[in-house]
Amino acid sequence: MSIERAKEILWKLLDEDIIRVRPSDREDFMERWRLAMDELDTGPAVEGARIVCSANRFENGPMLVGARHFDQHMCVQAEYMGVKGSEPHEQGFIDQYGKFYSRTEAWKIAEANGQIVRRCGGDTTNGGTLWSENLY
Repeated sequence: MSIERAKEILWKLLDEDIIRVRPSDREDFMERWRLAMDELDTGPAVEGARIVCSANRFENGPMLVGARHFDQHMCVQAEYMGVKGSEPHEQGFIDQYGKFYSRTEAWKIAEANGQIVRRCGGDTTNGGTLWSENLY
């Protein structure tokens, strides 16, 4: 997601009072949030990372999260944020810190942590490709 699109969404949430921040603190809040977003989705895997749920990262929109890709929770998020599943996106997973990983990056983390509880195909594709079903 671009920082500008994420900012737009966050301002909407602030304006609709879904996220409560005093009006006098909003600019500071937005700057701290922008810096956090810059750090969050860059760089190598976080030490101690564990895969916690599936995620769809859209090129020009939000990152949707849920137990499975496009489950009912993701669909509600997509509808609220005006995102269509047909828009360009990458399926992957997030760790406990909210960092996004591709399916192959997530496989390596989940395998290293002993999180793979079920084999369902993809074990050797591209060096390992994680599916939600591998985790439960």
